[in-house]
Amino acid sequence: MKKNFNIYLKYYLITLLFFGIFYLNLKHDVGNDSTISEWLINYAGGFTKRGLIGQFSINFANYLNLNLRDSILILQIFTLIVYFIALYIFMCDLKVNKIIVLAIFTPIFILYPVAEIEVLVRKETLVFCIYLFYFFLNSSSHRFYHKLFFLPLAVLIWEPVFFFFPFFLAIDIIKEKQTKININFAKIIASYVPVTFLVFYIAFNPLSISDHNIMSDYLMKNFNETCYMSCAFLGSKSTIYDQFKGNYNSYSLVVFFRYFLIILIGFQFFF
Repeated sequence: MKKNFNIYLKYYLITLLFFGIFYLNLKHDVGNDSTISEWLINYAGGFTKRGLIGQFSINFANYLNLNLRDSILILQIFTLIVYFIALYIFMCDLKVNKIIVLAIFTPIFILYPVAEIEVLVRKETLVFCIYLFYFFLNSSSHRFYHKLFFLPLAVLIWEPVFFFFPFFLAIDIIKEKQTKININFAKIIASYVPVTFLVFYIAFNPLSISDHNIMSDYLMKNFNETCYMSCAFLGSKSTIYDQFKGNYNSYSLVVFFRYFLIILIGFQFFF
């Protein structure tokens, strides 16, 4: 069963990768796609959250003399390939049973970004890759250096990764076989302090309106790109308060109940 599972899994992921690349190529020139707009955020107007990948995309485009959207497309395809390879390596080590199979093939998991292409290769995909690579590390020193270098990169890519730190901590506790609150546990907690400071620095130093305008002008003058959707929201919803304030009127018991059902039904096999 295990051998057959790995074969089916490989073909399943290759199929999703094929359609993922197809849809990425199809939509990378679309002017209202959020997965492109968030890759436009950069440091032209100064340091800002989520600007690392956009700045890298710009440098990559300038270095190879590419159109910015073509640069983003190449990087998104590379990210998708790395993500599926990491998933395959991770899942090949799982003990196969019917629950695991149902969890893997539930429509809200791996299939979802391909079925709902508006979320195909968002920046979170890079964070998932960083997490999977962390899972592969068995040495405590290797995990320490991963947290020292790659967790800050993850935060600069997509700062809400801060809320996923407990998943990294869970790996530490399981692999270290940590069962007591002692000096070793304190060291594990302390290893998250530097990157936590970075998270708070980003949260309390939003991009100003004038700096956002500089970034927008840079995109228009150098790449004829409009700063829209996610990129534009950085100017009007740059703080956590602004995010909640902008969506406050959309909150209701019906909304919370509907999302509760989506999570309960969609992830029941994970649970």
